[in-house]
This record gives sequence, C-alpha cells and structure tokens, in this order.
Amino acid sequence: MLLFSGDRNNITGYPLERITAHQQGRRNLLARILDVCWGGIFMPVMLPPVVVSSIPVWNAIFGTKLAPPSDPVKHYNIVQASFAVVVTFLTGFTQFLKYKKTDTTKFIITTAVYLVIAGLLTLPIVYFTGANKLNFVFILIMVGALYSVLANGKVLADALKGKFKLAGSAVAHIGFGLIMIGALISAGTSKVISENTTGGGQITEEFVKAKNNPRENITLYKNQPVVMGKYTVTYFGDSIAPPNHYFKMSYKVIDANGKVTEEFILKPNAQANAKMGLIASPDTVHYLFSDLYTHVTYTNAMEIGEGTEAAGHDEANDDKKYEAPFTREVAPGDTIRFRDGYAILSSIGRIDKVQDITLTDKDVAIGAKLQVFANGKTYAAEPVYMIRNNNAFDFARKVEEAGVKLRFTKVLPQKGKVEITLYQQPESAKKWIVMRAIEFPYINFLWSGTIIMVIGILISIFRRNKELKTV
Repeated sequence: MLLFSGDRNNITGYPLERITAHQQGRRNLLARILDVCWGGIFMPVMLPPVVVSSIPVWNAIFGTKLAPPSDPVKHYNIVQASFAVVVTFLTGFTQFLKYKKTDTTKFIITTAVYLVIAGLLTLPIVYFTGANKLNFVFILIMVGALYSVLANGKVLADALKGKFKLAGSAVAHIGFGLIMIGALISAGTSKVISENTTGGGQITEEFVKAKNNPRENITLYKNQPVVMGKYTVTYFGDSIAPPNHYFKMSYKVIDANGKVTEEFILKPNAQANAKMGLIASPDTVHYLFSDLYTHVTYTNAMEIGEGTEAAGHDEANDDKKYEAPFTREVAPGDTIRFRDGYAILSSIGRIDKVQDITLTDKDVAIGAKLQVFANGKTYAAEPVYMIRNNNAFDFARKVEEAGVKLRFTKVLPQKGKVEITLYQQPESAKKWIVMRAIEFPYINFLWSGTIIMVIGILISIFRRNKELKTV
C-alpha cells in the first residue's frame, strides 16, 4: 500500500478523468500484476518462520534430526530485516518509475546518485550511533531507509512545484524511512541503566537459563532504594487487576545537595501463567529525545491465581506466610508498634457492606479504621468483625507495602476496647523484583516517522476520493 498509495495514475500515465474502457482494462491488469508482486514479496518473509518453527514436525515426518536455531528470536529478526531491506529500497526507486515512460538512463543515474549519497550518510550515522554493532543486514536497512527519505524528498519537492498527486505517497514513504532510521539508531544507541556491578541479589541459575543477562538485571527489595545510573529507584508497592500484577516503582533524580530535581512513578506489569511463566509488559517514561523502558524479569511478589481476597475464616494457609502473630487491646487513638513501623486505631464503627456479602438486619459488622505508618508513608486499612447467626467472623486486611496483615478478632465492650491481631512478614519473605531498565535515545525519529507516514496515507486517501468524485 505504501509503495503505490495514490500513485497508480502516475504509473499508468493516464489521468483519471480521461480513462477509456480500454485504458481501464489495462489499469485493472496492472493492479492484478501489482497484487502478484506483493505476494511475491511477502511470501519469502512468511515462509522461513513457518518452516523453521515446524522443524519438529519435519523430523517426525521424514525421520530427520534437524536442530532449530539456538536463538529463534534473532533468527526471525534477521529474516524480517532482510524483507525490510527490500521494502526500503522499493519505496525509493519505484517513485522514479512511470509506466512505459521511464527514461532508463535517467533512472539509472538518479538511482545511483541517491544510493551513493545514502551510503555516504550511513557511514557516520552507524559509527557515531553504535549501529555498526548490529548485524550487517540492519546497516543495509539504514542505507535503504536513507535512500527512501532522499528519493521521496525529491519527489515531494517536485510535488510542491505543482505535481500534488505525488505528495501523498512521498510523505508516507518519508515517514516509513524515518521509522526505520529511528528504530535502528535507537537500537544502536540504547543503554542498559540497570547495570548489576555487584552480582548477587536474586539472580539464580534458572534465571540465567531463561537467557536473561545477569549484568543487565538488578534486584530491588521492597522499600529499599537503589542507585541506578542517575536515578534512585525504589520498589514500593503492588496492585492487582487480574490477570495483571502491577509493580509500583519510584524514580528520583537527586542532585549533589540532596534535592529531588525529578520524580516519577512507573508501573510495569506482569502475568503469572502456569504454562508460560512470567509474562512481562514494560512501562515507559517519555522524554523529548529519549524513552526509558522498565520491565520486571523475575519476582517473588506474585503467584498464579492471585487477585481474589479470601475471607478471614478461610485464611489459614495465608497466615503461614507470616511470623507468629501478636494481639493488642486498643481503643481509638492507641498505637500498635511492629518491626517496620506502627499503626494507630483511628475509629470504630458499624458498616453496611462486607465485600460481596449481603447483610441482613440481624447481622452486625464493625470496621476498625487504622492508619499504618511504614517506610515514611501512611496507609489505610479497615479489618472487619462480623456476627451472623451467633457466629463470629473476621475479614483481614493486608497492607502489602508495610508487609503486615491486620485482623479485628474481638470486641471488648466492658473495657471499651477491641482486639487487633497483627501479622508481619518474616525478613526472609520480603518481596523483591529483578528488573531491567533500558534508555532508548532518539526514539522520536520513530514516533515522528509514524505520524508523517499516517499524514501521507491520509493525503493519498483524500486525493483519491476527490478524483473518484470527478469521474
């Protein structure tokens, strides 16, 4: 679509408003030829992944012992990159073709000149951006992308002189070229800022076998700040929206005087899948000239099937995750101290709803509102005590960020107090994540290219609709 968007008139050489039946037939034939050409282009890029991923099937059918690629992702990337080389060059030189009107000598000279210029520009770009560290096929993409931008820049310049029908495809192709350039420059200059210079942490043999680089992954224990490049990063909390588990991470830039000059929060998420393991999705902060990607590669903070909160009387197994609890008799205003902080009972009052349980007039449900102070932050929790059919039930509330669970276990009307039971996570069970953070400079080339490409496609669509209305 990009190659010929808005340009079939240019290729046929026939103005739309003067097309005869014979000419229309030739246009239809040309359209079919172009469709066949596209099929010929797409088939080579689709076949290798199908063939390679089916190696176990071929071995079973033919009794062979073929081995799949040791790094399938890298293998497929190179195959698809080879296809991108073809596309980038096609988006350039096809703009100089005209059906039955192409001046061969002029075409060869023009193509050669722009190819030489693109090649010369590629050399310093790949050297200074580090793209020369990539596979050679990606350098060819850079040459093709620069050639496409230059060639379509000439076409766009001609369009601005009066050949407006060429503008749409030229703009779209320039945008596509910038996308390729942005992707390659960003890949070549990308920098891992989560450098693990000390080793240790929660890096296991299983983690390494999953093809994770220990030097590029750093362990963050909950509520313990870690310096990572210019950032001070703290993993401080979690939230669950099934099936996603979100990890809350605070990034701060602190100057020499201890002043916070920049601060933001990222929430990369992951899913715990029984068959596929940890499925991670990154979160990103966008700067004017770069993006910072963060994702979690390993953690003990999530489990398969999480996201449902059990009632207090069904939490026997959950209680085993904590140290032996202790109880305190407290009245509003009293304090309960624990290892990493303290909790204050703010108030006690009757409530109308307990989770998804429908309360009747005979039921009594009381909530104990507590403020939990830990790690320099304040959290709210309201464990519930309920009486139904002369039986007592309690509904615990967890404050994951503080590593505690609170239960409202008894009402003491004679003393004007209530009994609160507090559970603490053991130090060995403290939550942690292993994360990877990558900075991608000059990624805006890619985003600007996307916008420009969309604009070019829209120009071609509007021009095409206008021509159809004049027929």
